[in-house]
Amino acid sequence: MRLQSWQVLSLPQVECYLPKHVSAALPLRHLGTIVQPEPLEDGRRMGDTVWGTLATGQLMAVSWDWIEILPGVVCVVDPSNVLTNIRFMDGQDRYEEPSQAILSVNVLIHSTPWQAAVCSALDHSLPSASTPRPVTRHARGVDQRLQRAA
Repeated sequence: MRLQSWQVLSLPQVECYLPKHVSAALPLRHLGTIVQPEPLEDGRRMGDTVWGTLATGQLMAVSWDWIEILPGVVCVVDPSNVLTNIRFMDGQDRYEEPSQAILSVNVLIHSTPWQAAVCSALDHSLPSASTPRPVTRHARGVDQRLQRAA
């Protein structure tokens, strides 16, 4: 099943109680990743990914934008801007406050192997798998900062 990022908000909302071990309760599956056809000026690529699962017969989905910070290394663009049809419930049968719901959806995101799926989509989007991508000025700068921090 391929689901577009914008379609997530058109799905019916689904209530969800998040247990302490999220990945066991909601094993999200990869529903699709889009790689933007044109890279940024510095050569980095970006796109969005969609993950979801069926719960009580309803599709629960989460989508977010990602960006490549180095070849083969991707991160969430904005952890506070995630699309989902999930309404998280707290232990007292109330909807979570928006600030807590952002944390809950990010816990859910980080329980998935999304980086591997996105990197696979990136590999398949290259014009030729044998053509190495040049390291850009931005990537060199990030790499140097990471090496200094280590």
